[in-house]
Amino acid sequence: MLLLLCPESPRYLYIQRNDEANARQVLKKLRGKEDVEDEMEELRREQLAESNQKNMTAWRLLHFPGLRWNLLTVVILVSGSQFVGVNMGFVFAERIYKALGLSTKAKRLIPLAGNVIVQLMLLTTICTVETLGRKFLLLTGFLICSVSNLSLVFCLKFQIDNPSLAFLSIVLIILFFLGYITGPASISVVIIGELFLQSSRMSGLMIAGLATWTTRFISALLFLLTEPRIGPYSLLLYWPFIILTFIYILRMVPETRGKTFQEIQKSVAAHIRKHSRKTVAE
Repeated sequence: MLLLLCPESPRYLYIQRNDEANARQVLKKLRGKEDVEDEMEELRREQLAESNQKNMTAWRLLHFPGLRWNLLTVVILVSGSQFVGVNMGFVFAERIYKALGLSTKAKRLIPLAGNVIVQLMLLTTICTVETLGRKFLLLTGFLICSVSNLSLVFCLKFQIDNPSLAFLSIVLIILFFLGYITGPASISVVIIGELFLQSSRMSGLMIAGLATWTTRFISALLFLLTEPRIGPYSLLLYWPFIILTFIYILRMVPETRGKTFQEIQKSVAAHIRKHSRKTVAE
C-alpha cells in the first residue's frame, strides 16, 4: 500500500517515457530542492549514450555484444552469491545447538544474538559502501566466507571428539554470515543496478533473477544429495565457487563508487580491453 505513495523513477520518466517535465518535478521532490539541472543534464547524456539500447528485451540483451561482459559479470556475481552455501549454514547451526545440549532459552538467545550482530554488520556496510567502495566490500565478503567455510568443515568434523569445538563452530557460522552480508548478499544487488543503463537495466535484473533462483535450487540440491554421504565435507564443494568468484571480481570487476552510469559503462569496457590484451599476451 505504501508503494502507492512512491513516485516513478526520474530516469524511467525521462529516458523511456520522454517526460522531461514530470522527471524534473520528481527529482525536485526527491532531492528537496529546486535546482536539479545537474542531474537533468546527466539524464540527457545518458539518453543519448544509450540510443542503441532502446526497447531492450531480455532475449535481445542475451545477444547484444556491447553488454555481453556486463551480463556475464552479473550472472557470475549472483551465482557466486548463492554458491557460498549460506542456507547450509542454517542447517549446521541448528545441529550444533542440539549437540551442545543447550536449554530452550539458550537455543533462542544464541540465534537472536547472531541476528543482531548480522544486522549491525549490514548497517555498517550501508554506512561504509561509499567510503570503502563496492569492490573492496565484495572481495572482503567472499574472502571471509572462504576462510570460515574451510575452518567450519574441520570444526564440525572433529567436534564429536572435542565438544568445545562446537562453540568455535558457532563463532565461525556467525563469521560466515557476516562475510555473506558484507559482500555477496548486499553489494551484488548494487552492482547489478550499476552495470546497466536505464533501457537495459530491467532486462538485466530479470536475467539476474533467473540466475539467482536457478543456482539457489542447484545449491540446495547439491547439499541434499551430498550431505547424507559425506557430512560436513559437503561444504567443501562450495569452496571452489567462492574462490573462482573472488578471482573474477579481483580481475574483471571495476570499482563503480562515485561514477555515473555512463562512466561505469566506459570503465567496464576499458577494464575488459585491458585484461583481454593481457590474456592474449600471456
